[in-house]
Amino acid sequence: AGVEIETRVLDAIEYRANEDNCFYDSVINIHCSLSSKEATIRMHQQLVAALRPGGLFIAELFAVGSDLGPREPERLFEPSELLSFDDSMHVLYLKCEEVL
Repeated sequence: AGVEIETRVLDAIEYRANEDNCFYDSVINIHCSLSSKEATIRMHQQLVAALRPGGLFIAELFAVGSDLGPREPERLFEPSELLSFDDSMHVLYLKCEEVL
């Protein structure tokens, strides 16, 4: 007896949460860097809004000082910013590390 997982691939930039599509148990967004931190935050807020109550949002972002990802500082996050960009979220785990 296994676990059944339904997956969907969506355009996270164009996605808008509404009462008809807020049913995800989890949303995963890996290595997505938009034109600015503000644009990335807006996108993440829409993705978080799509979760069922108690849902899990997993994101991997580029941080200041990283050798990977964009070079423009306006697109990079400080760890403290990740803890406060959405008041509706409770951060369970935050890890900053360099990936080789």
